[in-house]
Amino acid sequence: TLGLSMVEVCAREAGWSTIWLGRSTPITEVVDTVERRRARLVAVSASSFSANPDALAEHERVLGSFLRPRDVPLLLGGGGSWPDDTTYGERISSFRHLSRRLLAHREVNRR
Repeated sequence: TLGLSMVEVCAREAGWSTIWLGRSTPITEVVDTVERRRARLVAVSASSFSANPDALAEHERVLGSFLRPRDVPLLLGGGGSWPDDTTYGERISSFRHLSRRLLAHREVNRR
């Protein structure tokens, strides 16, 4: 969960309020939280131990199909084997990249 803690630090530094859902959170819980709390951005991470690319592609597809109509960005981080061609999510390659994207999305949400 160290990587998730770093994501939270980056998000707070960029001015976002965060909701910590923890590790191994079922997608249904993510969807429910987005709906209840009206989240404006979702960041998920998969560790390098998440080596099943089909499962991660399915996670990205399901989350993307839920988030796209709500115009809620999806950031995909960690060393897991996320798909190269995502349906909606944006692959994040480093904490510096994450910080830049969070700031950019924050500016869009302020308008």
